[in-house]
Amino acid sequence: MTCELLLHIGYPKAASTSLQRSVFPNLESHGFEYLGQFPDERGVALGDNAAKRLVNNIARHVSSQAGSETIPLCEILGDSPAQQPRILSHEGFVFLSIRREVVGGRLLSLDPFAIAQALQSVVSEFESKVLIVVRRQDELLLSLYAQSYTQFFRRIDGLDTFSRFLDNLRPGAVYEHIFRALYYDEIVLEYQRLFGRDRVAVLPYELLVHDETEFLSRLALVVGIDEFRCPVSKDNVRRRGDGSKVSKSMNLYELGFRWLKANTPKDGLIWNTLRPMRWAFAPLKKVRAIAPIGFDLSADQRESILEQFAESNRALSGDLDLELGRYGYFR
Repeated sequence: MTCELLLHIGYPKAASTSLQRSVFPNLESHGFEYLGQFPDERGVALGDNAAKRLVNNIARHVSSQAGSETIPLCEILGDSPAQQPRILSHEGFVFLSIRREVVGGRLLSLDPFAIAQALQSVVSEFESKVLIVVRRQDELLLSLYAQSYTQFFRRIDGLDTFSRFLDNLRPGAVYEHIFRALYYDEIVLEYQRLFGRDRVAVLPYELLVHDETEFLSRLALVVGIDEFRCPVSKDNVRRRGDGSKVSKSMNLYELGFRWLKANTPKDGLIWNTLRPMRWAFAPLKKVRAIAPIGFDLSADQRESILEQFAESNRALSGDLDLELGRYGYFR
């Protein structure tokens, strides 16, 4: 089924970067316009990237910050739905958690069902289709923690080990909505209710890892084209969430820019003066390097995590014929 807008909403740590860098841009040769995150080789997003602006707007709305209202996508894009179908991708659409910069520097976790409703309202003028890529929950949680650890978890009392991180996913804890969003069948049912059952597609991350050709064939069916082949960058795709983290050393200018971003008004003189100069200092940054930090899970930890989601995974797999059992989502 054709659509005016394909919404790829995540999950985080489920090949989103690979899809944004090498798959979605290649769909432009099939008549799509990609509004996504990585339009050039440096990985620098387009100006005020539409996906990022939409995510931030929804975050402010759902968190009820200053009574913020949602802004329709047409207004963000500055036009009306076009004849050319578009692709909008951001892993933050499925759950806005561990995102300090979005709402005044606060750590927060937002209700994934409220996010879904807000997202549907801002794209209501488009004939939309939703793509959700899921990943086995034990691997997703471990990879999410490994990525976030070097950023700020190690500096927060109570989040400096994976076990303590899991404790903060329990009901009433700061990141409780991450856990809620990992009951995939409930999330998919909500998007089906909002967008229509035939307008929500689900693909498993593990299919891309083990059978790239089949993954792209299923994606072609989702977007409504006969066939699609392209090389998929897998620099950020691993079979296991082994804790390897790509870290980036920054010069003093970049560190200062991040401080200004968090502590100055976005429409102020200082921000507007320095922001256009940011990329001029990019060559001064140190090279990116792989920094293994040695996270892993015991067999008992993995079994405990998967046991909590087994019925949800089984229900989703049976409903959409995804064969998730072959990838260990349930026994």
